Amino acid sequence: MANYRYFWDLQNSQAYTNHTVKQFDANTTTGGGMFKWVDVIDNTAIINIPGIRIKPTSNIKGYWERVIDGPWLVDWFGCNNSASQLTLTGYGFTTLQINTMFNSINKDVDGNTATGLNTVVGTDTYDTAAMKVAFNLMQLGYTTSIQFLSKDYYITSTCNLPLNYYSAALRPSNPYVITGNGAQITVHSSQNTAVFILWDRPLTGVVQANNQLNAKFIIDGLNFKGYSALTNFYQTGIRLGATTNSKITNVSFADLIRGVVFSYSYDIELSNIVCNNVPTGLTSSIGFWTGATALNSRNKDVLINKFRYSFNNSGGTGIEVTSGVENSLAIKDSFIDITSTTSTQGIFIDSAEPTRSITIDTLTINCTGPTLATSKAISIATNNSNIQINNIVNNSASILISSIVQYAGASNITVRNISRVNASSTFEYTESGGGYLQWLFENSRGFNPTDLSEWEGASVPANAAWTADGPAGLSTTRLRASYPFYSRG
Repeated sequence: MANYRYFWDLQNSQAYTNHTVKQFDANTTTGGGMFKWVDVIDNTAIINIPGIRIKPTSNIKGYWERVIDGPWLVDWFGCNNSASQLTLTGYGFTTLQINTMFNSINKDVDGNTATGLNTVVGTDTYDTAAMKVAFNLMQLGYTTSIQFLSKDYYITSTCNLPLNYYSAALRPSNPYVITGNGAQITVHSSQNTAVFILWDRPLTGVVQANNQLNAKFIIDGLNFKGYSALTNFYQTGIRLGATTNSKITNVSFADLIRGVVFSYSYDIELSNIVCNNVPTGLTSSIGFWTGATALNSRNKDVLINKFRYSFNNSGGTGIEVTSGVENSLAIKDSFIDITSTTSTQGIFIDSAEPTRSITIDTLTINCTGPTLATSKAISIATNNSNIQINNIVNNSASILISSIVQYAGASNITVRNISRVNASSTFEYTESGGGYLQWLFENSRGFNPTDLSEWEGASVPANAAWTADGPAGLSTTRLRASYPFYSRG
């Protein structure tokens, strides 16, 4: 056994036994480990994998392979973890050298010809290259789990998350598990004003999206930081499409134009998410691929839990839901705080395609804009929805709940257990498009919903006696209140 300084030195070794390696190459601080010698009759069909496997140049009877006795680490593929690191071109690498080092993986784990989604380029840092190689190996079936260490990683271009190694026709996907251990993914200074998505899952069309829907991602314990200058924001943190039972947990986003964008995801959970200085925190949207529509790519059954959002700049939307969520949308145990010189929306939900159940439970929300009318804590365009809003605390003057009935469907909204509301806050109700919404207030201490001054402008829902089962059909009665409540002031 011998000790080698760099991973790439192994290819020149003629001692065909186990060896230790200190680091990936001269410009990195990671990539070391134990490499065992594997005897084979002919290594011609064996491919080199940076940081994992390498063949000798003078022998075809074997190769060296990393001894793996724990989780796969991004650092194995050569990280620098320094804000001052150069790009690969800056270190003098040619395109040919970069391709040899990082882009030579042309087979999947079964030996079939295949390549990953990511191509390493000269403007990438070592940290970016390592992430791209790691995600490629996940896509090619070598591992389904990868971990970061509690360090800073500096990114210069989009790193594409893996597509399913197994197609939908074969079997459900094993989950792709990406564990951050508190790592921070920071936009490198060379690309700080470049517009790109830090982690993306690019899908090209409806057929591919349907085939990828069985993918599951568990992303945990990461921090994403972009670059912002005054009111200019450039990067998006994560864009995830076509998954089932995915979870993004314990992740923070700062100085980005968007935190998470997710599309065509069934039973997705976003929990313990923090967004600071991000104009739009979480976005639920239809697919971003060719042919995507609300009918074939909207999200289904979404849970947002323990979301914390803080923004003090121009604009600001904590949670944005476009085109509705199929079945259910639940937002729980969250805090949203926005101070802006322009309009604000804490939570915006557009149910162009009906969301049958919308639940907002235990929320502290403060939206401060230039005027009361431009400060909307919760804004919902209803469409055949049952809406439950419970236990809301509102400390700033705003329209606490704004409802726009712009679609033809009929909806109910129940507001319960509202005990602390800013004295100037109001409600808003607007009908258009032939639909209607019926309000029920229960135990709403702090305001009297039957007092017309509690409603913004002329947007006062008709208040009249209800029968035991509520108004029938398209009754013009829109408001019912259950005691106790009391008038403010």
